[in-house]
Amino acid sequence: MPAYVWSEDNANVTATRVCGNDKSHVETETATATSAVTKQAECEVEGETTYTAVFENKAFSTQTKTVDNISALEHDWSDWDIGWTIDGKLIISRVCAHDLSHIEEKTGDTYEDAVTLLKDVISEELRYVFIASYSENGKMLGVRMIDISNKHESFELPKDAEQIRIMYLDAFFKPLREVSTSVKSKLAVSAE
Repeated sequence: MPAYVWSEDNANVTATRVCGNDKSHVETETATATSAVTKQAECEVEGETTYTAVFENKAFSTQTKTVDNISALEHDWSDWDIGWTIDGKLIISRVCAHDLSHIEEKTGDTYEDAVTLLKDVISEELRYVFIASYSENGKMLGVRMIDISNKHESFELPKDAEQIRIMYLDAFFKPLREVSTSVKSKLAVSAE
């Protein structure tokens, strides 16, 4: 029965067979392997390459070897999207460019949670949140500047608000990020 030995880089295979009657009769052939990706790498899963070596000597059979040798892609996250749930809770989310079904999402259920998340995704320098609300026809309904260091701040949109524009500012009122979004219900940023 032949023995097969793959090179360390899987580029070739050496086949050897020894005569059962005379151990000095040895046949050897080295075949070059071809390779094909048989499983693409994913964000958290390695991909596979299958190597195939075909021998000229019919006494040696074709050899295949599958190896997990394609590194996982790791996530390629988008920037965080910042929004608010209908019941007034902060929600941030991001999507992986490799696989749109990979979504990371966090919700700030309390005022403190929301401030922590905002500082994580915008900047530790975040100090003020400026929120402007607009009606369906674009009329400004109200504006509010919230100092996030004040846990007693609260804000609710007028009932007919259809759009909000939020600007996140540092302590010197330098814009860190701006978001515009539509709303279907009131937005509340509250310490309670």
